[in-house]
Amino acid sequence: MDRRGIGSILAGLALACAIGAGTWLVGENCMYAGTHETRDASGATVTTELCSSLVETNGAGVLVVLAFPVVFAAVALLGVRTRNRVTIWTSALLMGAFCVLGLATVGLFYLPALLLLVTTAAISPRRDNAPGPGSESTRPQQSVV
Repeated sequence: MDRRGIGSILAGLALACAIGAGTWLVGENCMYAGTHETRDASGATVTTELCSSLVETNGAGVLVVLAFPVVFAAVALLGVRTRNRVTIWTSALLMGAFCVLGLATVGLFYLPALLLLVTTAAISPRRDNAPGPGSESTRPQQSVV
């Protein structure tokens, strides 16, 4: 299997990780838990357990935020298919920024996808195996007289 095939697999796994993390975060019914103590009329302490999901606590707008990593991973997969390393690295950089900015909340859940994207970017071949600077095919040809 060539590097492009491995890159496609890794980018696909990154996409699956991002989708899985988002799905788990939305589906977790008790993301925020706690207790609330009050006193009733007789003076006895009444403890109430609180439990709410990410969407219940933050509203439906959190779904837009959770969609960003999925889009980053999908764009990276497209970059692998088109052999565009800039697209793959940009997606990995954006995913990294998302993980750092959201580290205290949801960013940690997307670290596996970030690691897969960085690995994908690192092993991805150049577009059409273009020669690098200083290689034989980029040097001026000498004419033979």
